Amino acid sequence: MNTKHKPLTQIQYILFFFVLLIFVLSLYFDSFLKVEPLDNESTMALERGWDIYLDGEKLATGITLPYSYEKPLVGKVCTVTTTLPLRFPNHNTCMSVESSMAGLEVFVDGEKIYALEGPDRGWARPVFGGNFANFIRIPDEARGKELSLVYRFTSNNSFAGSIKAPILGSKASLILQKHQAWPSIAFGYTLLFVGLVCIFVPLGIQRGKERDSFIYFGWLEATLGGWVFSQSTSKLLIIRNPALPMNLSFASLYLLPFFLTQYICTSYAVGKSIERMRTISLIFPLTYIVGGVLQVLGILQYTDLLLISGLFLGIFLVVLLALLVTSYMQGHAKLGSFLLAMGILLVTILTEEALLFLNIKLKSAVLLHFGMSLSAAILFWHSMRILSEKTKTILKEQVLLDMAYTDSLTGLNNRAAYDKRIEEISLPQYGKEVLGILVMDINDLKVINDTKGHKAGDMALKDYTVCMTKLLPDKSELFRIGGDEFVAFVPKVMDDTMAKLAKTIIEFFTNRKTDYTVAVGWDLFIPKKKEKFINIIHRADSAMYQCKAEMKLAKPKILDS
Repeated sequence: MNTKHKPLTQIQYILFFFVLLIFVLSLYFDSFLKVEPLDNESTMALERGWDIYLDGEKLATGITLPYSYEKPLVGKVCTVTTTLPLRFPNHNTCMSVESSMAGLEVFVDGEKIYALEGPDRGWARPVFGGNFANFIRIPDEARGKELSLVYRFTSNNSFAGSIKAPILGSKASLILQKHQAWPSIAFGYTLLFVGLVCIFVPLGIQRGKERDSFIYFGWLEATLGGWVFSQSTSKLLIIRNPALPMNLSFASLYLLPFFLTQYICTSYAVGKSIERMRTISLIFPLTYIVGGVLQVLGILQYTDLLLISGLFLGIFLVVLLALLVTSYMQGHAKLGSFLLAMGILLVTILTEEALLFLNIKLKSAVLLHFGMSLSAAILFWHSMRILSEKTKTILKEQVLLDMAYTDSLTGLNNRAAYDKRIEEISLPQYGKEVLGILVMDINDLKVINDTKGHKAGDMALKDYTVCMTKLLPDKSELFRIGGDEFVAFVPKVMDDTMAKLAKTIIEFFTNRKTDYTVAVGWDLFIPKKKEKFINIIHRADSAMYQCKAEMKLAKPKILDS
């Protein structure tokens, strides 16, 4: 067989080699095409010459942005002013102004040209979300006039109070500049997609730690994906409202400890200390609920809880990691895969921090995202290994079960399967379906064994099995309940059908001129009559012995009860 297909295999390898060659050449030749880049227009940052005001009082003059106001700021009006340049980068230029946790009004010589206002319903205190790029059209006649930016912050968290330099340019170039962190969207969507798949697909698996491991892994990935997606300014390409994705970030933050500990406890053998950490993790979703109530009442916002929540999350993760390392050192070797995943994630986080310390800024947190992806792959592999081990166990159990209920010679259901089936049919919930019973005996099988050997007898049994499989209607069940005794259950039949079937079986084996014939008795089980099923079996068995006696007298007669 291998020699026959070898030339074809070689042809396939040659074809795929040339496909790859043509593909690479196409990429190489097409790379010579020169096209205009998308971001090909100049922009202008308004960084210098700003005056700073708080509630109308001047705090500083000639400041270079960025600038940070001292907190608290809720209920106060923060205003920064400068003079627009006499020359804009382009005609009817656009201005990008970043705002965070604040409403924004833009004035040119006292005339309002833009406003980002809070909703008039919903939260008691307006929620504006994190970093948000406002795009404002500046007419040509505004050159040289006074520009005023008025901020009204609704939170005192670490994101509030920061004023960044506005940027002038075409809207297209500003959008491209603001959304250079698009890899976060790709990573976020990937983690979300993998998470949702791992949450819903295992629902078809039998309940157990294997299914729970996959489901909690899915929730873990979904929370990480939600956090990555919501942290990228590129999310505003899809969701313009900055407050909506911020909710995804908060939910992910407060649910992460819970799903993390649930995954650990369902995927690894852990001690009581880790189980206690799972209970402690419930504090975080409880905090999320309490924070929502407080935000509805206007007492505080989720953003006001970020610092303290982040601190407690950090402490929680450090304690959890320390307990896991201790457990690993005490002999729980399987925890190694989880510790490896967390180690990779920790290294990427420290690398990102080191780059920031060295004033090396990346356009996106690609290292962190890579670390998340690699860690996720390791945890996914561990969950797959758990599922694989469970699958092997189930298959092994199924093989043993099949062996227990299968006749090794004929491959038919054996006596144990027959007894089990009788128990099922005898139950009250069986239903109303009429069931035909055939009780059969192979005549002269003992003579064959004695005169021609047991091998010939085995061949006769196999021959009988093959023939009966063809003679019985579809969905019939055939059992070998003894050396030469067989029973068949035939669903959805009537008296005349069973009589014809019994006659067909007797005549078939008689006319074949083989060394054996078959005696058949039959009866019908009709649930409406409320007879005991075992009594029906006995009547069919008696009919078979009567048929067997008649056949010995060379006067075969098909008998029923």
